[in-house]
Amino acid sequence: MSSSPPPPPPCVAAPFAVTAARSQVLSALDDVARAGAALVAPDLPWAGHARASYDDAASERRSGLLRLDMLLDSCLVRLDALTVRAEADLARIEAEAAAGLA
Repeated sequence: MSSSPPPPPPCVAAPFAVTAARSQVLSALDDVARAGAALVAPDLPWAGHARASYDDAASERRSGLLRLDMLLDSCLVRLDALTVRAEADLARIEAEAAAGLA
């Protein structure tokens, strides 16, 4: 699985509970990694059709987990972009307020 991007600097604006959402996405990424690690073939004396069926199903699950991992990484990038935008908006609002008081 891919490594998640580092978090942006702390956001004073804390828009829309982005910090909590980011934490939940990171938790989901951990769950995906654990699920992927659990998809190892059991050490049983099996072969033939049963083994091929298990391998096919496990491969399909790994593929789904990889897509989910990429989607969650995309969520992190978007949450980080939202945080950066909120910081910029907050700075603009503070500057406008300061200019209005002057």
